[in-house]
Amino acid sequence: MLKDLKHCLLLLLWVITTTSCSNSDNNRADNYTFRSLKQSFDAEVIVSGKAIREQIEINFVKAPKFTREKMVPSHNAALSVEKECDKILDIIRAVEDSLDALLIDSSKRDDRIVRSFMVDEGRSKRLKNLIDDALENMLDSTGLRDTRRRQQLREEIKGKHQDVFGIDSILWSQVHFQGSGDKAKMELSRLKLEFLGATKMVVDNIIEGANSGTSCGYSRELALAIPNTSFLISGDRLEASVLLAMLPDTAEYKLLGMRLGGKELDIRNGVGSYAETVTTPGMHRRDGSVSFIHAQDNYPQTRNVRFEYFVWEPVVSVKTTGPRIIYAGVPNQLDIRASGLFYNQVHVTVDKGTLTGIGPDYVLEVEDTGIVTMSVCGKFKNGLMRELDTVVFEVRRPQNQATK
Repeated sequence: MLKDLKHCLLLLLWVITTTSCSNSDNNRADNYTFRSLKQSFDAEVIVSGKAIREQIEINFVKAPKFTREKMVPSHNAALSVEKECDKILDIIRAVEDSLDALLIDSSKRDDRIVRSFMVDEGRSKRLKNLIDDALENMLDSTGLRDTRRRQQLREEIKGKHQDVFGIDSILWSQVHFQGSGDKAKMELSRLKLEFLGATKMVVDNIIEGANSGTSCGYSRELALAIPNTSFLISGDRLEASVLLAMLPDTAEYKLLGMRLGGKELDIRNGVGSYAETVTTPGMHRRDGSVSFIHAQDNYPQTRNVRFEYFVWEPVVSVKTTGPRIIYAGVPNQLDIRASGLFYNQVHVTVDKGTLTGIGPDYVLEVEDTGIVTMSVCGKFKNGLMRELDTVVFEVRRPQNQATK
């Protein structure tokens, strides 16, 4: 689901950046969208990096001693991959800081600064080469002697992160560093998130190989809270499952209860179900617990669980020929979007006149001068329809009619 949402956001960004906009209010709206997306990507980078570290710890550090000894080579490989990832993230952060300083100090147009700093001076190409080299170094760390399997893993990574690993340097620069400064900084944050996604695929491969050649004899309990996604749009339904893994799986236990987000959960077949509709933008966390009794000692125990998620608030953009001005008696071309939503999820109504078209291109016709109020609503995955914004237009007579 997160992958689909990313593709939705990327499609939206491509449409925004390839649409010319002469109106300064619309430029500011686009830049606000880019800044908001950068914030959401940065939040997801924190969550993804933490998840990779926890994955390595659970599979290698917290394993029993005799299992850890057999997994030392795989553990070292995973740490090497994590180190390579941290190096690339540090490089991208350094580029971000340098670009940000230039944008603050310079009086030039920020799109020219981005092109000069990233493309003309060759930083975009060098950054791509560093990222490509890092991927090969991570593949080396897996120890895959089967060149066919190594190539398969490389192609899987390129397929999932195509605009990072699957395109040439010229198109790479056009995709990531053509446009405003806010867009370029957003793209740098997205590069970090995409590279973390590739890192996780390599780490998953290492863990899979380690487990396939190791006899694991765990004797511990692991409580988990697993959300359906860690990135949602305001109005989405957040669902999570809570469960207790008792290893070895022959251990007998009795569940006493599960809690999450201050609620007692219904338990079916050993899994607790949690759901809520999210509305407040920003980073959030849900804490809970699992209580149980071991059959052999009849002693109550509790394991804590938690997860984090980020809620994104869609931003409405309405582009017209003038700042909130339309004209009576003629077709008025409108471009209406809501960041993070597909066009068929955006529903627009007006209190006066006739609105036709299919998103994002609409035509509004009004007979008389005055005021027209537009309501822009979003339809979310749970079927909920919510108003995102209202836009008020002043209706004037065209100049050729007003002078008669």
